[in-house]
Amino acid sequence: MDKGTEAARAEPPAAGTRAAQPTSRRRPVSVKDVAARAGVSWKTVSNVVHGKTHVKPALRQRVEQAIEELDYRPNLAGRQLRQGSSKALVLALPDIRSPYFSTLAHEVIRSCRALGYTATVEEIGMDIADERRVLGGLP
Repeated sequence: MDKGTEAARAEPPAAGTRAAQPTSRRRPVSVKDVAARAGVSWKTVSNVVHGKTHVKPALRQRVEQAIEELDYRPNLAGRQLRQGSSKALVLALPDIRSPYFSTLAHEVIRSCRALGYTATVEEIGMDIADERRVLGGLP
């Protein structure tokens, strides 16, 4: 190995690059990571995350502590793929500047949030091609 190669390997990765991030920041924390930290199975972590009541209090506390320590956030996209449900709504409106449609959009978004859904508002104008584009992206 030449000295240039050795010097290149000795230099730390540039700040802000993926290689410069700690290993724990390269991928999101998974249920398995939480399970390993808490010393329980991934199923126990899943039961705690989903609010199942049959988990013993001591286990629940260990899992919750591991979740906090690791800053675990459930992967909602993954959950939606597994369940076959996105809990997402697309509202396609002709003109969102209209007081009627802006009020409608506001109420739909508010209702979706209350029900655990996400809402996306698309302005399609009166163009059928835009409407087809928006609808074509839906499952």
